[in-house]
Amino acid sequence: MATIYYIREDGNDINSGTGYTISNAWKTIAKAISVINAGDTIIIAPGTYHETMTLATSGSISTVIVWWGDKEAQYFLDLKPGPVRITNCNSSTGIGTASNTINCNSKNYNYFYNLVVDGSSIGNYVGLYASGAANIKIYDCVISGSYMGVWGNGSSSTIAYRCIFNGGQYGCYGVACHHSTSFGGSYGFYDCEVDNCIGIGVYCIASSTNVNNCLTIGGNTGYYQCVTTLSNCIAYGASQGVYGTSTTILKKFKAINCTTAFVGVTSNLNISDCKYTSCQTVSSGSITGTATLAKYEGYTDNSKLLKLATALKFDIFENDWSTDLHKLTVTNVTSPASANNDYVIVGIYNNENLYQSIFKNYLLFYSATKYPNNWILYASTTTTPIDDETKYDFAFNSSLTGVFSNSGNWSGTTTVSDYTPIVFSENYDFLRNPRRMGSGTTLDCGPFEYSNANLDWTIYKTFAPSIRINQIGNKTLTITVKANVIKTISCWVNFNLDTTADTSPKPQMIINSSEDILTTALTATTTGSGSGWEQLISTFKPKASGFLTVNFQTRYQGDSNAAVTYFSDISL
Repeated sequence: MATIYYIREDGNDINSGTGYTISNAWKTIAKAISVINAGDTIIIAPGTYHETMTLATSGSISTVIVWWGDKEAQYFLDLKPGPVRITNCNSSTGIGTASNTINCNSKNYNYFYNLVVDGSSIGNYVGLYASGAANIKIYDCVISGSYMGVWGNGSSSTIAYRCIFNGGQYGCYGVACHHSTSFGGSYGFYDCEVDNCIGIGVYCIASSTNVNNCLTIGGNTGYYQCVTTLSNCIAYGASQGVYGTSTTILKKFKAINCTTAFVGVTSNLNISDCKYTSCQTVSSGSITGTATLAKYEGYTDNSKLLKLATALKFDIFENDWSTDLHKLTVTNVTSPASANNDYVIVGIYNNENLYQSIFKNYLLFYSATKYPNNWILYASTTTTPIDDETKYDFAFNSSLTGVFSNSGNWSGTTTVSDYTPIVFSENYDFLRNPRRMGSGTTLDCGPFEYSNANLDWTIYKTFAPSIRINQIGNKTLTITVKANVIKTISCWVNFNLDTTADTSPKPQMIINSSEDILTTALTATTTGSGSGWEQLISTFKPKASGFLTVNFQTRYQGDSNAAVTYFSDISL
């Protein structure tokens, strides 16, 4: 049976390692490497561990080995939360001499969570070396190396989610990356599949396949000889926005503040679906088609771009967005907590137990009622979701069988193995916010769902200010409501149409909640031509007390500045 081991700076390697106290936990990661078996989990306390890791054990799809940094000190209650740092640097000199801080050593199915890895400070050294190993996954880590941050296989065998990479030559090499940031002296991302990421380097994203929803900042080239598909991406402030090859397919690409927006190489690079603004030169080399000159509010404003770039700060030391890849098997038992001891009862919801994984990552809510949040794996007595929110969209699983009865028992066997988070490539942006405006169609091209919404004191219905949205965008306000107390929300709308654009739907006021407060979302849509002010009203009785979001949206699909919407006299 899989075992959970614990490591802390003040532990002792002569201990059993099976408890989190000083008298039970190990002191070194090396001790764990020498003892663990496939399927084990190693939980590491906050602190700095001056050692390297050369893995000695492989896992499998059903027996994954988990290296878990407990940065929140969830288990080590006598310690303060903080980074879990594994460093090759000597504690006195600050210099590292080993080739790799973490060497996967061709050992498969090892997953790393919430770690800060550094210390490969001289020579061609790597923070995490995964080349030769299969199914290595990295979650919410910060990894640095003098040569490369991470070196993977280049075939999606190494996958990173929500990480920050830094390297003297390569930030990240041969890794499938999602919602991550990479800094490199020469290359940010190289030979990677890159999705919803930010690249910074001389060649920000280079020789990579399937690059989608990305932003590159500065450098000689934003996107260098990327192959297959380059879609919904932005190059900002590069000497060359994109330096293509004959195999590059550009879709909805934007070059902003670049010296030359598009550079072709061996044959024609088709830029018919691309746009540019504030570029010194539009194209050079073998180019097919004509890019569109367009104005992008916010993306051409350095202060607003820097505001967007606060994503680089990341919440990696603040919130736990990881997901548990442990196996759960439940067979005709009344409590999931008896299966591998991975789950504990954390509360009651709608008179039923609410279970949470011991890694504090996602909830298992066994009920046929609406679930309390989005990080959920849900099973009900029917195979069809009971409301508009799909229960299975938030996870992939190898198998999910059996049914749940509200009496508290499982019928049949349920197995969830190799559980991984959904890749938020299209519906969610870099900050894990939903793309309300769609994916990459207009201003939200790139990793951010951007809305150019501002207060306006000059155009309003009765009293200032109004909310002005240029082109397309969304402004969200949060309010509280009380159960069974009738609530009315209203606003006045004035809008100018961009006649060259798709104007359906017209401006809307959408009221919704992630809690069980409304039966369905409430949507009020303007019907007029926009020549004058029009009022939108929604009256409803909340099912429960809590928070509601009120979204003021306009979805014009054009880039003309003529598309402007004003929401005024808002009554909440």
